[in-house]
Amino acid sequence: PPPPPPRADDVWDHELVFAGGIWGWKNTGPHAVSRYSLGIRQQLWLRYGSKSAENATGILISNATIPHDVWTRAKFCLAPAGNGWGIRIG
Repeated sequence: PPPPPPRADDVWDHELVFAGGIWGWKNTGPHAVSRYSLGIRQQLWLRYGSKSAENATGILISNATIPHDVWTRAKFCLAPAGNGWGIRIG
């Protein structure tokens, strides 16, 4: 489906959203801070990867796919480095 029109009221369901690999490609790496994503994704998961953190901070960090409409209702969408692309493109 096409994305909804931009929001004019600046009311967001989440302050920041990230969804994807946390522990390496397809989440198959060790569940510890590692070189994958320069450690950024793991640190975010450790700090904000729980339902209570999401409710308290407005930050949603998911290690799985989330529905498209969640992205459209977020003020910021995070795209931290993965396995090298962020270094080459950034």
